[in-house]
Amino acid sequence: MELKRIAALADLFAASPLLELEVEDAEGRVRLVKRASTAAPAGRSSPVAVPPVRSPAPPVPTAQVSGTGSGGGASTSSASIVSSPMYGTFFRAQAPGEKPFVSEGDAVEPGQTLGLIEAMKTLCKIPAEKAGRVRRILKADGEPVEEGQPLFEIE
Repeated sequence: MELKRIAALADLFAASPLLELEVEDAEGRVRLVKRASTAAPAGRSSPVAVPPVRSPAPPVPTAQVSGTGSGGGASTSSASIVSSPMYGTFFRAQAPGEKPFVSEGDAVEPGQTLGLIEAMKTLCKIPAEKAGRVRRILKADGEPVEEGQPLFEIE
């Protein structure tokens, strides 16, 4: 799709009351979404806190994992999935070369930042929804993610 057409669509969309617009033709597809937060930080050093957005697909709140032991008491633990609230790029740290927010095995508290999603120079903190321990990190640093895509497994 030509840049002129995309720019014209963006201008019309910005002036309209629509919250979302998707246009597809033979040349490609463009999806525009208005966010509640209008602050755009200059770089990755100033994240904007945006509450998690739930995916239209049913969430995966809890998964039961059975112990692998062969005998007596089967141990079970529940794990919750923390999903991406938006399309963008996943980052594990505040800036390149810095220590990641969390690593596998780390204990986390509700509201603690687990990672960041960057889209159109806007950063969204990914908070822990409950206290627990990071069982798995499901995406690599710098990897593109989609809205609703699982990022962390917390037990």
